[in-house]
Amino acid sequence: MTKTHTTRSIEPDRQDADPDFERLLSYIESEYGFATTYYATKYLRRRIRSRLSRNHLERDDYESYLSLLKADDGEERTALLDALSVNVTSFYRDPSIWDGLRDVLETAQEDASGGISIWSVPCSDGREPYSLAMLARDTDGVDANRVSIRASDIDEEILSSARSGVYEQRRTADVASELEYLDDHESYVERTTIEGTDAFEVSDEIKRAVEFDRFDLINDRITGSYDLILCRNFFIYLDANYQQIVLEKLYDALRPGGYFVLGKAETMPQDLKEQFEPVYKRSRIYRRS
Repeated sequence: MTKTHTTRSIEPDRQDADPDFERLLSYIESEYGFATTYYATKYLRRRIRSRLSRNHLERDDYESYLSLLKADDGEERTALLDALSVNVTSFYRDPSIWDGLRDVLETAQEDASGGISIWSVPCSDGREPYSLAMLARDTDGVDANRVSIRASDIDEEILSSARSGVYEQRRTADVASELEYLDDHESYVERTTIEGTDAFEVSDEIKRAVEFDRFDLINDRITGSYDLILCRNFFIYLDANYQQIVLEKLYDALRPGGYFVLGKAETMPQDLKEQFEPVYKRSRIYRRS
């Protein structure tokens, strides 16, 4: 992970925070390049406390955990950054949104003189961008060969899993049910087993349709422009002071008339409503004005 040299400042809602907690956050930001300043305090506490528990430390013993990180050989650093990353996803999460996206792909195909460029960020374990690749092939009026999909995440481990395209069937992850959004999903995935556990593997055709890369949505500079950007269920974890900053970066990465998708639990800040015209308001699908 690229190391940054930003100076961490304490936000107003953190002024009365535990100084040990603040020192820990400052260390994570300066040494690991993870911009803790941007994230909501409750979210950070919850994720970091999970690591304290795993290391048999008291609930708020941030001082001991900081000492552990300073003496760490890299294993705990990796586990912490994985815990801080947003990795909740599924195939065709919130099916009503995908109905709107099908229409968006058809409209974008009509408007595009070249191909359709899509960016899924953060992409977690790849199910969202793979869902897009399958949807493009399942939608009349869309030439899937003219659709390029970039999928980015900050977590190298989750990206490795995404590239493999293999998903186990579990009680907490009913992959078969997730895929039922498409009538003919068997054309794009194959049933397999992993150590006796039922699993699904995305076909080589679908894997080739998605290009994965590591990207820090907060610290890294966005290059390129896109017809469609999906950034779903990321802003609910950000401190409110920084949501607009990131949204403005994504707005600049959209081509004129390009589409942008938030998570269903997220809302567009008032100051940006003139820049983003709602297309399917309940599904949080917007178009750059």
